[in-house]
Amino acid sequence: MRALPWRTVLERELVIPYGGDAFYHLRRTAFSAARFPASLDFDPYIHFPAGARPIWTPVFDWVLALLLRPWAGSEPGPSLERAAMWVPPLLGALTVGVVYRLARRNFGPVHAPLAAGTLAVLSGHFWYSQIGFLDHHAAVALCAAWLLACGLAWVSRPPRRASAAALGLAVGLSLLVWPGALLHAGLVLAGCWLEALVRADRREARIRAGQLALAAAVACAAVLPLAAGTRWPQWGRMSPVVLGGFQPWALASLALLGLGCRIAWGRAFAGASRPRRAASACGLGLALLALGLLAAPGLAEGAGDAWRWLARREAFQAQVGESQPLFASPDGTSAEVAAVRLSLFAFALPAVWVLAVRAARRPEAAALRLLVVWSLGLGAATLAQRRFFDSFAIAVALLLAWTFVEAWRRLPAGWRRRRRAAVAGFAGLWAALLAPSLASYRPHWENERRAALGLPLEVSARRFDDRVLLETALWMRSGTPPTSGWLEAGARPEYGVIGPWEAGHAIEYAARRPAVVDGFGDDLGPENMERAERYFRAAEPEALEIAASLRARYALVAADFGWTGPRPGPGSLFRSLHVRDGSAAGRWPAAGGHRLVYESGPPAAGARRALYKVFEIVAGARIEGRAAPGARVALELPLRTNRGRAFAYRAAAEADAAGRYAFRVPYASGGAAGAVEAGGAYRLACQGERADVAVSEASVREGRAVAGPDLCGATRPTE
Repeated sequence: MRALPWRTVLERELVIPYGGDAFYHLRRTAFSAARFPASLDFDPYIHFPAGARPIWTPVFDWVLALLLRPWAGSEPGPSLERAAMWVPPLLGALTVGVVYRLARRNFGPVHAPLAAGTLAVLSGHFWYSQIGFLDHHAAVALCAAWLLACGLAWVSRPPRRASAAALGLAVGLSLLVWPGALLHAGLVLAGCWLEALVRADRREARIRAGQLALAAAVACAAVLPLAAGTRWPQWGRMSPVVLGGFQPWALASLALLGLGCRIAWGRAFAGASRPRRAASACGLGLALLALGLLAAPGLAEGAGDAWRWLARREAFQAQVGESQPLFASPDGTSAEVAAVRLSLFAFALPAVWVLAVRAARRPEAAALRLLVVWSLGLGAATLAQRRFFDSFAIAVALLLAWTFVEAWRRLPAGWRRRRRAAVAGFAGLWAALLAPSLASYRPHWENERRAALGLPLEVSARRFDDRVLLETALWMRSGTPPTSGWLEAGARPEYGVIGPWEAGHAIEYAARRPAVVDGFGDDLGPENMERAERYFRAAEPEALEIAASLRARYALVAADFGWTGPRPGPGSLFRSLHVRDGSAAGRWPAAGGHRLVYESGPPAAGARRALYKVFEIVAGARIEGRAAPGARVALELPLRTNRGRAFAYRAAAEADAAGRYAFRVPYASGGAAGAVEAGGAYRLACQGERADVAVSEASVREGRAVAGPDLCGATRPTE
């Protein structure tokens, strides 16, 4: 299932990853493969010109580099990329296998194929684990499934130290892959603590508390090497959003809580009954939290970071697709998205949870209690952010299997005797509930049919745009001067590229050029995001000052720019470049410091403008001449782009009271700027008079003055 889109990912000459984050995972993987065992901990190609530490932990990309080194070669390229595109389907398949195993061991032999089969086709899990979607979230879902399996094994069987150690290892690995897995780990550990508190036997409760201390200690030991000593300029030391001091502190506190409960519950006043054990655990937990707040004042600020991230209280996070709430689509497709990603069964989950809570009251239903806690927490998180629907899909699959088996057990005896009819009815119900997810695969099957008939493939608008962005980035790699340090973290690149954050990772990997902003957004610091947007919103004089402060030599202008505020006005640099190609129009002046060097294809058939345009930021030659005071002088240069589109760069100037006019022009005449060719010399006109002016490339780059003709009856002053 997860390999179905392969034809739109693995083309004969191109490997087209799905989504911008895949490009940065390829970059870090390529770096580690070439410099093994080093990892790219500080990257001069992000947050240019300062560089930054990527907010992702290096574990996923480092392991990927280790596995893919046979395909890396001396210079990572297409072989590594093609091999990497198969990693998400592999991780997705392993996740389905883990779910089959945990369902069989903890719920029953009928639950296993039903849960695994449901997860195999659920679009919510397919999304991050499809071929080409190289992202750590596919590994996060696998770690979440393993973490849940370890938790279920610990709560549903007699307590063993090996099971507790495995649980701790699963917690630690999950946090190393993605700090956001703190939610997964917290829910599983909460369910395990609930199990320790509900045990009637005091001795077993003490044993379980001690083993939870062991699990937390193992997890703490696992994360400590990478978490200790890390510093994040834009995040506090105790922020849970990144891997830092918070995770070791939280795990160490849980270890102390477990150890304290084991000791305290040996006394009658704290451990004689379940209410006393619960009260003493709460009291000890609050005391540890108070000590933590006193010892680490940054904890309160860190909690605020986590809330702002989860609730999308940041302008950048509000623009990220996977950060959107499940039921908050502005186009009114919220219910459709939920049905496709999580099936129609998701809409019945409130009733299923009520039934499951009732069934979980049975003493032997420890596995079901943990599943309820885990699924409720993940369900709430998925309502807030869609990025959790891949791991929530695991809960949906397990709950669907449990519901179907419970419904079968409650069938009247007469129905169960008609086994074939009953099985067919349940199979039909399963297919009906998953129909939206199953239907989402139709375009991929259709492409297989079209390929067999020799017909062109049908490509979605998003995949088409991904291809156009990749082609643009690859042109930048070959059509612009190379920069230092693509595989050397200590190098200082000569210049950067300013553009939309959605294209930043493609610039960093495919173009091999530093980006001012990228998919990390303001998580690397808000200053570059602010300056990049101000650059495109400003008029050209201010924009050039911003570009100079950022050492940006090229600007990538996108038709669909992820603005965090209102769209730029007609006098902005963005409108000047994207709509007018830098030419003057009406009262809006020409952009004399930006020249078009490449344009991509349009975003869709029939669109008038390119999806992407690359402009070089230049000093601009100064054409200076004389004309009658107040006379209007027009300038024009014919150009042809790499797409064969013919247009003219136009500008206008008015002679001053002393009879002088001046233009700042970004193109050399009679030559090519990148992939855009000039059709001759500049043509100047004034009141019917015309004259040509040649401008050299050196004049454009160095800002030299070029003598312009005398027009409109201008007279030279006598000396």
